[in-house]
Amino acid sequence: MCLFLYILHVNTGTSSAVTIYDGAVKTLGVPVALPLVVPATALAGPVISMAAEVMDFDEVSASPAYTSLDELAEAGRLTQAQVQLFKSKFAKLHEVVLKTYENEKSLLKKAKQLNADLGNERTKLEEATKQAEVDSERVSQLRAEVGIGRMCTQSLARLTQARRPGASGMCRC
Repeated sequence: MCLFLYILHVNTGTSSAVTIYDGAVKTLGVPVALPLVVPATALAGPVISMAAEVMDFDEVSASPAYTSLDELAEAGRLTQAQVQLFKSKFAKLHEVVLKTYENEKSLLKKAKQLNADLGNERTKLEEATKQAEVDSERVSQLRAEVGIGRMCTQSLARLTQARRPGASGMCRC
C-alpha cells in the first residue's frame, strides 16, 4: 500500500510531498496548496496542485488526511489497522510540523528582538565613539595647554632667577 502525504509548511507558505511505503517516508518535493492524503493509485499522470478546505492546523483529527483515511477504510481500500497506522504517522508528522512552526515563530521573534537590541547597541557604540573622539581632542588641547604652562613656568623661573642678586653665579664679596 502506498499513500502520498502532502504537508504544508505554514511558515513559508510552501509545501512538500512525501510518500509512505509501508512505514518508510520518502520526500518527493511536489508543491501543493494544502495538506491532503490520497491513494497513489488515484494519481494518474503528473501530480497537479491539489486544494482542500482551509482547516485549523492545531486539530489534526479534523484534517483532510484523517477524513480521506476514514473514507478509504469505509470503501474497503484500507484495513482499520492500516488506517490507524497512517493516522498515527500523520499525527506524529503533524506534531513535528507544529512544533517546528512554533519554534520558528519563537526564533523569529527572538531574532527580531536581538536585531533591535543590536541596532540599539550599534547606536550606543557610535555615540561612545563620537564622545571618545571629542574627549581625545579635549585631552590633546589640555596637554598642549599644560605644555604651554610648563614653558611659561620655566621661562618665569629663569627670569626670576636672573633678576635676583647673585643669580649670575658671581660672588659679590
